Amino acid sequence: IEPPNFLPKSFHKEFYEISDKLKAIGIMTELDTVSLAQYLIAKQNYISYTAMLLKVIKRNSDPNRQYLDEDDVIENTKIQALQDRALRQCQTCARDLGLTITSRAKIAIPQPPDDDDEL
Repeated sequence: IEPPNFLPKSFHKEFYEISDKLKAIGIMTELDTVSLAQYLIAKQNYISYTAMLLKVIKRNSDPNRQYLDEDDVIENTKIQALQDRALRQCQTCARDLGLTITSRAKIAIPQPPDDDDEL
């Protein structure tokens, strides 16, 4: 299973790590590569937006500042919206791929036929 062409090389190591784990439990095929790539991109976006938000929070928590101005609130709100969107995308892809506990519990993993079934 190979990563899709649109996935940057910096994501390939994690792509292979996750796809190998999913293949090992029998739930990853070539058809799932785009979903895994989307998951990795959404995850990175969430991490980036969280870092941005933490910088804003740190700046706004300066004890020398007595209040937040309107621009601070607007910036914080925009970043939170982006972070929330990325998190939802990440969670959706994770559920589709069986990367969460509850989604794995709902997936019917194909079992190899018993030798007795062939008789």
